[in-house]
Amino acid sequence: MPTTSILQTIHDFVHLGPYTCMEIIFANHIVLNSQNKRPFGQLHKNNSRIIINKAPKKGLAQMVVADNPVFNFAFDFPIPPMRNFTRGPCCTCPDP
Repeated sequence: MPTTSILQTIHDFVHLGPYTCMEIIFANHIVLNSQNKRPFGQLHKNNSRIIINKAPKKGLAQMVVADNPVFNFAFDFPIPPMRNFTRGPCCTCPDP
């Protein structure tokens, strides 16, 4: 069964979906940690959840990291273009 890229899924949800939020569960993934823009470790996680909310500001969405080991946090981000990879600025940074 073919799968759709995560960026395509988010793009379609924001532009075409009738709902205001979408939960995505990853069976497993690797979190790459960094400090001062230098990588210092990685963490393997299973059944991780993020929630994507349509933001009231046009062109933005919000991602909530729902299972962070310390606290949940959210940040706004520009809606990704329909590509396999994108890098964009973080519009707001989370506070602990």
